[in-house]
Amino acid sequence: ILKQKYNPIVHEFIHLMDSQRLSDPTYMDVLKYDTSKLSDKSSGEMKKYVNEPLEFNAYFHQFTELFDYDINKAGSLRKLGINSARDMVSYGFKNIPDFWLSELSPELKRHLVKRLTQFWYDMRDKYSG
Repeated sequence: ILKQKYNPIVHEFIHLMDSQRLSDPTYMDVLKYDTSKLSDKSSGEMKKYVNEPLEFNAYFHQFTELFDYDINKAGSLRKLGINSARDMVSYGFKNIPDFWLSELSPELKRHLVKRLTQFWYDMRDKYSG
C-alpha cells in the first residue's frame, strides 16, 4: 500500500513542510480554490487549484520524486536521453500529467522551466559519480 500511495504521501508531506516553513499550520484553510468543486471540470476550480503556489510546490516535488526514481532505475540521466538542462525540461513536460500542465499559468510554466533546470543540475551532481 505504501508503494502505491508514495507519491500522494510526498505531496502531502511537502504541504506539511510548507506549513512549518510558513509558521502557519492552518495555511491550507485559506487557499483560493473550493476543494468540493475540483471534480467539476467546468467550474474553473482546477485552474485555481493548479495555480495555487503551495499546490504548485507540492506537485513539483511529487513529480520530481518520480523523475528521480526513473533516473535511479535507468542508472543514469543519459540512459533516459537527458544530457542537458534543456533535455530535463523536455522530459519534465513530457512526463508531467496533462491535467496539471495544461492548467498552469504562463508565469508558473516559466517557473516550472526554472525549477526543472535546477533539478537537472541537482540530478547531474547526484548521479555523476
